Amino acid sequence: SLGMLPELDGDKAPTAELKQYPDQPVTREDKTSAGLSSQRSQKTAFIAGKPGTYTLPAIEIPWWNTVTDTMEVARLPAQTLTALLTTQTAAPEHEPPPVPKPQSDGADKLAESAAARSTPDQERDPLWFWLALLFGAGWLLTALAWWWQFRRLRRPQPAVSTESTASVTEPRLIKALEKACMANDADAARKALERWVAFRWPQSSTVDALEARLGGIIGPELRELNRSLYAPSGAIWQGLPLWQGFKRYLDGESARHNGRVDPPEALEPLHRL
Repeated sequence: SLGMLPELDGDKAPTAELKQYPDQPVTREDKTSAGLSSQRSQKTAFIAGKPGTYTLPAIEIPWWNTVTDTMEVARLPAQTLTALLTTQTAAPEHEPPPVPKPQSDGADKLAESAAARSTPDQERDPLWFWLALLFGAGWLLTALAWWWQFRRLRRPQPAVSTESTASVTEPRLIKALEKACMANDADAARKALERWVAFRWPQSSTVDALEARLGGIIGPELRELNRSLYAPSGAIWQGLPLWQGFKRYLDGESARHNGRVDPPEALEPLHRL
């Protein structure tokens, strides 16, 4: 869905001489026989401050492979651009003082007319260079957006939180996970886990933090949850094992931090959950 498409990293120029001017992204979502097909296209203009060779950094996007049930990374290789020096950019350091111009005769007028007609042709070369650079970058970003939406078909859209940021506390997030597990609601359990991980480790992406922080403790339960979401088999997902494994993780953390005084909004004791 459109909410799952990432924003492309288009605001980091490799050098100060290469300016980037990204256009507004264009999004599209269609229903297909396989699910939802989402597309995000964005064009970026590159303006070089001086001639030279510039390298656009590679773009990496993590995604979940529903066939192999593993996390993978899509990578667009780095691109090299070359800016050339045009005759219009070179100017003399010191202009000579103006010289009184004698009255033009017929030959002078013909020469000036020919020079005026040739000026647009000379100015057309740098214009075509920048247009080609602009459309080339736009095509590159459009191809990446098409590839991304093809791999992310049937990706469930995260729930939009109706709570304000100030009202979100860790005990509430844990309670929401327990409720989803007890109701055997796989989709709600996954969303509750992602919200809890984002609250606990905001500097990490939700998917990476889930695998890195909890994979070694409730790895089998996480894989079973993902399998029920991305490769439905018709069986009802059982949320009790995930909740029990999650409680074991919290018990271990509580034991490691025994004696610490938590603030009023901190995690409540497990026996009260």
